[in-house]
Amino acid sequence: MGLLTDRRVLLNLDTGQSVSFWWGSLVGFRPCVEDGYAVFDYGDGVARLMSSRAMASIAVAGIAALYGTAGLVEHPALATLRDAT
Repeated sequence: MGLLTDRRVLLNLDTGQSVSFWWGSLVGFRPCVEDGYAVFDYGDGVARLMSSRAMASIAVAGIAALYGTAGLVEHPALATLRDAT
């Protein structure tokens, strides 16, 4: 369970902890919609890997936040979603 907005993704972990990934602080975001994961890079040398059944939604929100509407049309990570329409 979690929360997805245009500013962050908030996740509840199996351990009972909650973590926030803020879009505005990212220096790199590598989603893989087909395999259901994304790597979040905040430039601190610690990559954060997240997997989710909702990765398509997370990828769209992250790419829109980081690259704007042009990213939704051009980013290669969303090619599978664009081809499905």
